[in-house]
Amino acid sequence: MAASDDRASTSSPRRLIIAGGGGHGRELREIYAHARPDLSFAGFLDDREVPDRIGPMSELGRTGYAYGIGVGDPDTRSALGAVLRGTQLAGAVHPTASIGSNAVLDDGVVVWPNATVMVDVRLGRSTHVHAGAVVSHDVSIGAWSFVAPGAVICGDVSIGAGVWVGAGATILQGRRIGAGAVVGAGAVVTQDVPDGATVVGVPALERK
Repeated sequence: MAASDDRASTSSPRRLIIAGGGGHGRELREIYAHARPDLSFAGFLDDREVPDRIGPMSELGRTGYAYGIGVGDPDTRSALGAVLRGTQLAGAVHPTASIGSNAVLDDGVVVWPNATVMVDVRLGRSTHVHAGAVVSHDVSIGAWSFVAPGAVICGDVSIGAGVWVGAGATILQGRRIGAGAVVGAGAVVTQDVPDGATVVGVPALERK
């Protein structure tokens, strides 16, 4: 597995802040606890009053910390990432996940328990691959995308930036999914999906 290794330098931050303290952020905290013993959890930034909150989102970008983005929505995660441009995003792969040879994980990628990422896959910045999802060989997924629990992405699929792949969805081999698209839960994608489109159903059709 090749990755942007945020552990490479002895001067790397050792304290972790997670932006977003809702359910997604709490799940991220668990993954970091299992996968990144080199980082100690400092707290959540959130505009709501949540447990272990250390401040509002306006404090995003505090220096001297590694960051995780505890938000599932790709657009929101991308916007938070823009604030964090130049700041270290901490990646994490849960110990029960499987990562194939020659897989490249950009910074901030998080892979949930029991997910499978196969050979020659590229996951863009801060892509999140949720529990039990399967990403097959030669797949490319753009930055900020989210692959929900149980989704299956077959081989040689290209997915643009900021794409949401819903729970239990299947994308068949060789398909192209445009940037900003949404694949609904349980959908079976048999054709290419344009930028920004939402597709649902079996077979998946564009929702106007």
